[in-house]
Amino acid sequence: MPNSQSFRFGKRPFVALSALAASLASPWVISDTILEEVIVTAQKRSQSLNDVGIAVSAFSGEQMRNLGITDATDLANFTPGLHLTESGVTGVPVYTIRGVGFDDYNANSSSTVGIYVDEVSLPYPTMTRGEQFDMERIEVLKGPQGTLYGRNSTGGAINFISNKPSSEFDAGISLEYGRFDTFRSEGFINGALTDSINGRVSFAYTDSGDGWQDSVSSDETLGRLDKTALRGIFDWAATDNLTLQLNAHWYEDKSENPAPQYFAYVPLVPELAPFFPPPDVSQQADLSDPRSADWSRDFTPQRDNEGQGASIRVDWELNGMTLTSISAYERFDREESNDWDGTPVENLDVFMATEIEAWSQEFRLTSDGSGDLSWIVGAYWSTDEVTESWEAFGSQSTIYSGIFGSVDTRYNQNADTAALFGSIDWQFADNFRLNVGARYTREEREFEGCGYDVDGGLAFLYNLDFGPTPGFSDRTVLSSTTLSQGDCVVIDPSQAQLFVDEVTGVSTYFSGASGVFDDSFTIENLSGRVGLDWLPNDDWLVFASVGNGYKSGGYNGAATSTWTQLEPYDEETLLAYELGFKATLLDGSMQFNSSAFYYDYSDKQIVGFINDPVFGLLTQLVNVPESDITGIETELEWQPLAGLYLRFGAIWLDSEVQEYVGLDGVGNVRDFAGLDLAQTSEWQYNGLASYEWGVSDSLIMRASVDVNFKDSYQSAIDDNPLFFVDDYTIWNSRLAIGAADGQWELAFWSRNLTDEYYYTSANLSNDYWFRTAGQGVTYGATFNYKLN
Repeated sequence: MPNSQSFRFGKRPFVALSALAASLASPWVISDTILEEVIVTAQKRSQSLNDVGIAVSAFSGEQMRNLGITDATDLANFTPGLHLTESGVTGVPVYTIRGVGFDDYNANSSSTVGIYVDEVSLPYPTMTRGEQFDMERIEVLKGPQGTLYGRNSTGGAINFISNKPSSEFDAGISLEYGRFDTFRSEGFINGALTDSINGRVSFAYTDSGDGWQDSVSSDETLGRLDKTALRGIFDWAATDNLTLQLNAHWYEDKSENPAPQYFAYVPLVPELAPFFPPPDVSQQADLSDPRSADWSRDFTPQRDNEGQGASIRVDWELNGMTLTSISAYERFDREESNDWDGTPVENLDVFMATEIEAWSQEFRLTSDGSGDLSWIVGAYWSTDEVTESWEAFGSQSTIYSGIFGSVDTRYNQNADTAALFGSIDWQFADNFRLNVGARYTREEREFEGCGYDVDGGLAFLYNLDFGPTPGFSDRTVLSSTTLSQGDCVVIDPSQAQLFVDEVTGVSTYFSGASGVFDDSFTIENLSGRVGLDWLPNDDWLVFASVGNGYKSGGYNGAATSTWTQLEPYDEETLLAYELGFKATLLDGSMQFNSSAFYYDYSDKQIVGFINDPVFGLLTQLVNVPESDITGIETELEWQPLAGLYLRFGAIWLDSEVQEYVGLDGVGNVRDFAGLDLAQTSEWQYNGLASYEWGVSDSLIMRASVDVNFKDSYQSAIDDNPLFFVDDYTIWNSRLAIGAADGQWELAFWSRNLTDEYYYTSANLSNDYWFRTAGQGVTYGATFNYKLN
């Protein structure tokens, strides 16, 4: 969905259809003006994108390469309704589709948007940061997924589908060099190993010699890249009707994490502000320069992450049916440091060590779709474990009061999910098709966690006598448990007591007893969808649907002071109504899709706040009882003449909180009814224009430009201007020359062509508020070569 400010009057579009969803034509030579058909598996069967009565955006592998999409985070620039940022600077991506997202920085929280790689779920967002390479396509499904997908989600799903092996030999290599001494290579080799076994092995490697951020207070740089990924896929045709596929993959990421930009000082304990002042102006970032930043000298933000996994898929062709089994294992390990405050001051620096293991098994039986009735039935099971330790350093913050320097939050979470699902497509008349799907899910979660003393200061604070409470007690102590260095220091307030010494008569009030929080819960849910498709002719599909989905509740993995903060938050549910159409026009040269939708959102999960009597404002995961989202989404794809390809799209969203009372970002109790949901732009556009022409009989050139725009929004459900994120427009361009048969290509490209300064989030870390700035202009060249 494009947007450039030249398409707007003020803040509104000149024409709603002038938004572009970036995409590129696959073939080098466009001999006619018929658009290429896109095949997707959004409903677990191969279908033409324009025959599916749901909202889906899809990108081919060729389009991904041309647009520079190498991981899930790049998708937001090119997909209508998809918004992506990171929750603070913790390395946890936040996926939001059509205003439905969950901005939580804890590794143990599930996403509102399901992420699947070759039909295997990555259950936690932090697992999705690996590079995606040698891809066949990406599919972005919009709306609640409450029927066919492994884990229910309220926002949608993103499917990454890798290129699969074939019997014909071919190989390819891509070499790229760009600004900041950045080198990227990607390659594959494919072919038959035996008469019945085919294999495909691929890799990706990215390294940059320089960081893209410059320190304000030193000559250091930050943001260097160091990523490696490998994948092998092997197909075995065991018999005429039985095939097996092994997928093994691994990646490593030893890059540096970028630092945020400090922009405001709001002390959490105002009385201590004189003792912990903000950094000097000379150590504050230039908020007009994305490269300007700072970080603690002895705490370089960096990562040492590793992901690995394997899956076995079995397809058994029966009489008019296919039985499919997908068995998968995924593991993710990380050691990661982040400077949350964006200054050389130790107001909040964090080190995270995380381990995630996930096992899953899916069985499904699918009809061959040869008659008027097509169906899928199946079962899904998964189990996963998250273990994390994250130490927060804040010796120069008011909230730590100068008494302790850090606290180590450690927890372990286990989740087990079992589900039964089914879906039926019934062509009950020549022009009408009914789709009905349902899913029953049962989920269990177990959690235990605590914040641990590191240097003795926290234990000292909880053992400290705060003096008398007039008319009630002679002494006041936080914990009835005597604590020492290294102990668990989180209070169970239900064990508060007034103790009177029988000998001295001195009364002591203990706020509670310190101990490890240990809890579990079980959720059962029935979700589903009913859709009606009207096909008046071969070129039109009009669809209407109503469906619901849910996202599991969970536990707060953040630093806490009491068990109250660790109590589980409830599951959220979303009821969606949608009406849309897909039209093939102008003799197949134009595809025009549009839909309108209304979401009734219950118990939306957000990061809220609790006013702790000792530490002041702390985060707590809470539910927003009622909210809603209304929207209209449009995509227009057009090939008006041979060689010229355009694709436009736009989305308009109106989100509103109907019911929610809580604390704002400065600790005041308020009613948030009437405010927008977080991370939700009112307008979003992006798009692309590409033109190809022949230079000679053997050479082709192509020029393309793409643009994406996001309107302003708030990073939280709060109208505080400190949470405000300004609108921005990003332009990219590409000029390529290559062989007419597609064997090689040399391309010169630029991203963020106008060097637009923009930031994607604004939030607080202890006393400091920060912005997460996007990268400025980058440029380079890419050479692709294929051997077949």
